Amino acid sequence: MLIGFLIFMQSQFLNSSNELSHSFLLKSLEINFFPPINLRFVYFVQFLLELLEFVLTK
Repeated sequence: MLIGFLIFMQSQFLNSSNELSHSFLLKSLEINFFPPINLRFVYFVQFLLELLEFVLTK
């Protein structure tokens, strides 16, 4: 189940250029002070942090 979740999140990350699909990441990481150049990198790092937190709390 976790692997399926990872595949789904990876496909969402790679295939979607719509920022609305990442709105849940924006809520947990306020990136108003970040330059929009590396926005996808910020999304990816935030996803890894949330994944790590999910694994450690289960």
